[in-house]
Amino acid sequence: MKFLYYTYYKMYHFFIKISDDFLNDVKPFALIFGLETILFLDLLTWFCYFLNTRLILSKLEFIAIFGTLGAINIYIFLFKNKWKQYSHEFEKYSKNKRILWNSIILVIIIIAFFLIFFSIWMLNKVGYIPEYHPQNSNDYDFKN
Repeated sequence: MKFLYYTYYKMYHFFIKISDDFLNDVKPFALIFGLETILFLDLLTWFCYFLNTRLILSKLEFIAIFGTLGAINIYIFLFKNKWKQYSHEFEKYSKNKRILWNSIILVIIIIAFFLIFFSIWMLNKVGYIPEYHPQNSNDYDFKN
């Protein structure tokens, strides 16, 4: 849990350096929620790929899953600003410890964005993304 608070803390201070406005609490929350969403969808993609199955979520299931994830994140980060209890501890970290934690955060972000492209490739293999062959299809004929 402390890792998530540290991630929020670093993103919070990053966004303050860029622009100090009333959305400072929401920006890191949105970024962390986005990364968690990417990682969760990647896990679903791997599940479908390795089990050679298709998983089709209804709108209600999709809203329930990500609504629950969002509610958990709101409770963890925004409810009573629990992450701020650790901010004094994070400020006292040694330079080496900060470099280590920042490196871990950066690696996770890079992996999350790499996984987007990997998941698109896997979705294509499973058959979620149909291959487009313009010579075989008139679906995208814009001449008319």
